[in-house]
Amino acid sequence: MNIKKYVLLFLLSICFPAYSVSDELSSQTPAKYVILVIGDAMHLTHETAASRFLTGTGRGLVWHTFEYQTFVTTWDINTYNHYAKSLGKPPYAPESFDPNIGYDPLQGGARPYPLEMPLDDSYFLDTLNERLDNLTFSDRIPATDSAASATAMATGTKVYRGTVAWHASSGKSGALPSICETLRQHGAAIGIVTSDPFCHATPAAFVSHNRDRMHYYSLTSHQYGIGIADEILAFTRPDVVISGGHPHLNNPKFKPRKGYISKRLYEQMKQSAEYVFVEYKPEHNGALELKNAAERAVREKKKLFGLFGEKNGCIPLPQVQSDNDTISITMESTEHPSLADAAVAALTVLRTHPRGFFLMVEQGGIDHSNGTNNYRNMIRAVCDLNTTVCAIIDFVNQPDDELDWDTVLLVVTSDHAGGYIRFNKDIPLKKGILPEQKLEKGKWVFPNKELSYGTKHHTNELVSLYAKGARTAVFAGFEGKWYPHTRIIDNTHIYHALKQAASVK
Repeated sequence: MNIKKYVLLFLLSICFPAYSVSDELSSQTPAKYVILVIGDAMHLTHETAASRFLTGTGRGLVWHTFEYQTFVTTWDINTYNHYAKSLGKPPYAPESFDPNIGYDPLQGGARPYPLEMPLDDSYFLDTLNERLDNLTFSDRIPATDSAASATAMATGTKVYRGTVAWHASSGKSGALPSICETLRQHGAAIGIVTSDPFCHATPAAFVSHNRDRMHYYSLTSHQYGIGIADEILAFTRPDVVISGGHPHLNNPKFKPRKGYISKRLYEQMKQSAEYVFVEYKPEHNGALELKNAAERAVREKKKLFGLFGEKNGCIPLPQVQSDNDTISITMESTEHPSLADAAVAALTVLRTHPRGFFLMVEQGGIDHSNGTNNYRNMIRAVCDLNTTVCAIIDFVNQPDDELDWDTVLLVVTSDHAGGYIRFNKDIPLKKGILPEQKLEKGKWVFPNKELSYGTKHHTNELVSLYAKGARTAVFAGFEGKWYPHTRIIDNTHIYHALKQAASVK
């Protein structure tokens, strides 16, 4: 270790002392209602940018006010093995691994940019150069995908990229029990809400198991058995599923194998006696249809399945506009509910369950915008997530029900980072103003150089975690467990923290 690393280690020990939470937890009642909100590929730079646009400050999003805040590592087995190979170390083994190989705080920082600069950008970006296109994706990208990172949060286990709640290391293979399954065994209801198709990797990791994240649904026999959509709707049968992924079967160009749900399964769900089914309909108000369906599900004591989304599979992002310092966020099309509408509909159904619930809410548009370096769409997606969290808080704050901050645990985090945005400190971002961006040769560029992207891929940077309500201190109990003298936790710790918060084993 060189002298610079010694200095950094000393500074970490001063800045992040150990923190004990046992006494605080012993005096708290369990979290009966758990809500996990995920901004797919959201890094602190995306939060900062959206906050600057909405408020003129870098810490103005609603979750920036939460009482507990920390940072999370997201590496998967592929990431670990990538770094281990470069260091001449053995590959990952669950019984003997060094967390600092998966993420090294002395290289990447104990806090993410812009709070702290990494020791060297090449720690995150050295293998992302376009010259390496001859390598496989797994070899080229030293960062997790959504399947492995969501699996870590949902099951507490590190897995290989592309697998959904499926263990495949050290000779072991098989389905991993998720937080949803664990809480359901204790009587809780479960729900998933996402702007992406419900069989996409992030929601799938909580309510299904598959060795291939792309195995969306079953048409014929498959080497990996049943498809993700089929398992979710026919076997797991969550109490609420609201998502994109509508098949648009009236589209003459619809190709079944490129969709997210088979026509057979789609027709079965329309006729289901167990679910109230509501879907995208041209020239219908999607938010109103979903609200009515949720209320009907409550009246009839049924489950709720809402299927929306444009032909790309996603619920569209809202329009974000600024006029005379007034910023408006509105859905461009009323045919689809907003993510906030979907979250409220889910809570309307789930709150009727006497033994509590677990709800996962995902905004997938942040990742999609990072994949094209589309800054404006990224701002729209993060603003939409902020609106959604505000709607969740307002729902919990309603009087005359059992939901309050003594019984509800609300967590906002990200599955991984992406884009590697860096700001120009000489041109600060201002409220209501978006940098000019132009599409040149298929690539977004920023002629005034207010910011830059380092990659279109995911990165192994730290992401943030925020918690509000019941038993938030459970997360503090994992600080420094893998990374001494820091406040960093790992994404696998989220699973264990949620179980502790709910007081289940």
